[in-house]
Amino acid sequence: MTPESDVKNASTGEGGATAGAYMPGPWCAASLVVLALGILATGLFIWMERLDERQRMNHNLTKALMALQIKAATSHVWLEEALAEKDEGHMVRAFSTLDWAIKLSQMITNGGVPVRGMELPHLEDAGLRKQVEDVTRLLQELRNVAQERRRNPESAGPGSPLDQRFDELHYALQWSASALEKNIETRQLADHKKVGRLFLGILLAWLAIVGAATAGIWNGEWRRRAANAALVTANERLLSQTEELMAHREHLAELVEARTVELTTVNERLRSEIAGHEQTESALQASEKQLRQLSARLMTAQEEERRRIASELHDELGHALTLVKLRLRSIERGLPDNGAFKGDSEELIGYVDQAIERIRRLSHDLSPTILHDLGLSEAMQRLVDNFCRNFDCVVTPDMADIGGLFPADAQIMIYRVMQEALTNIGKHSQAKKVSLAVLRDADRVSFVIEDDGRGFNLPGTSLKAGGRKGLGLATMEERVLMLGGTFEVRSQEGKGTRIAFSIPIPEVTP
Repeated sequence: MTPESDVKNASTGEGGATAGAYMPGPWCAASLVVLALGILATGLFIWMERLDERQRMNHNLTKALMALQIKAATSHVWLEEALAEKDEGHMVRAFSTLDWAIKLSQMITNGGVPVRGMELPHLEDAGLRKQVEDVTRLLQELRNVAQERRRNPESAGPGSPLDQRFDELHYALQWSASALEKNIETRQLADHKKVGRLFLGILLAWLAIVGAATAGIWNGEWRRRAANAALVTANERLLSQTEELMAHREHLAELVEARTVELTTVNERLRSEIAGHEQTESALQASEKQLRQLSARLMTAQEEERRRIASELHDELGHALTLVKLRLRSIERGLPDNGAFKGDSEELIGYVDQAIERIRRLSHDLSPTILHDLGLSEAMQRLVDNFCRNFDCVVTPDMADIGGLFPADAQIMIYRVMQEALTNIGKHSQAKKVSLAVLRDADRVSFVIEDDGRGFNLPGTSLKAGGRKGLGLATMEERVLMLGGTFEVRSQEGKGTRIAFSIPIPEVTP
């Protein structure tokens, strides 16, 4: 009998105890119970989240319907006062309030955000949509009758057919809105009942799982004791085989020595391969360094070309347009005193002024002279001021004074990164609020730009995704890396964008 066969027979217990020796213990059953309970709890949590979302949407629908009824009643009051007092201001307010109610009813059907903090979903329920569409139709008819009363106030007074028709539509509107509110409340009660039944079902399932697990643990404990008895018998057999195993140990030592020699050879070969990989990595790093140097030269050349184009625009085209404006002024003085000629001349001079202003702004964007004249901090402040003037957005700046910390080429790159970030916000994000922070540490300067815009899918906005979609972000990151800094972008659709980068302060300041 070989040692391997003896060990196998001993472990099996010679009497069918193998199954008992390898049966899973109570810990395995407990793990399964915890997993099942976790799955049930997760399902309950997900359902509760969905119900909470539905309750919130139903609450918003109820609030919107209440606001709609209030607006309709308010427009009714304004209209009656306008007809009684012949006040056109009241009439305008009545129609404005009624139009807002119609727009709100359309938002209830198709979804939207009528006021901050109240989001209305797109109605999927056919019954609710039909009721809301009836409300919208009644509002439209109410507005048409109100328009007819506005055109014919003499025949639309109290007790007139138009007045009676207007009151009938108003009462029908209030009844339809109230019925819709009751329908929504009925749905909410049904949802609450569903939650109660679901909670009771999950509670019963938990009790069933715990009971089954307890029975399984008891059964496993009995089988474990049987397996322990078999293991004791196997242990006695193993003790009798110790001498035979000692003999095999010497043989194993010889095998280990031979294997060591083989592994030493393999280790030497692996070292050689690692050295080759290190050389390849060094070559790749050198290539990356050359590419970064080439990128730096290209960007420097680009800035020089921008400066040249800006100078030509300002000095040549700007001066030419200024001469055209002066010439037009001179021609205008020689024209006869005719209103039409004077108006055309002033309009043409206005066009020339607009062209001069656009050329000035384009020249400034290509090569900001304030950056060379007043420094980086003042240039960034001017950039923020221009952004606020050109876009309907509130900017909250918190910028430390970093003038004189960076050389001229580094200031240009930092300015371009900030300019690109603000341009992207103005063109694409539809943001209402932007915060811009420049924080100075002992050896670094950190820049953070955050907005509350619509955001974007960051993995899909990259050069790897194809096209030029991520070229702006890639250029910004490349400029920061050229300065030895770090660059980070975080964005999510509907939750805004955050761009942060940090640049070390050079040891020798200019």
